[in-house]
Amino acid sequence: EEAIELLPDIPLYFSDFCILLTQNGNYVTVIDENVYNLSLHERLDCGRIYGKLWIRGRRAGDTIRKGKMTKKLKKLLCDADIPKRIRDSLPIAEDGEGILYVPYIGARDLASADKNTEKAINLMIFKKKGTHHDHT
Repeated sequence: EEAIELLPDIPLYFSDFCILLTQNGNYVTVIDENVYNLSLHERLDCGRIYGKLWIRGRRAGDTIRKGKMTKKLKKLLCDADIPKRIRDSLPIAEDGEGILYVPYIGARDLASADKNTEKAINLMIFKKKGTHHDHT
């Protein structure tokens, strides 16, 4: 399971997802709107991203820092009622400090941009149409 570097403005295709990192919201030109829907959007604080950003699949024992605690990804995804087949295909974003963002779970503590953020970047996750990720 290789990690792939996520570079700004270059769409990265992973499983049923397309991931895009961009300085602004202008994404329509790069994503095929007929195939993908914008599913998740997170504004991240560039000052809280350490080193390069990578996209990879979920691994056993993965954890993320949420609510001042280190929590197991498996438990968070189960608590969020994400079906197993989807949990296994999710693109996980990590930097030099560990997991930064997980779809449906959100960014780790302090990584999301807020009103004090000097420089933010958009992490957008598009989902292929016709792949059902709803809770049915």
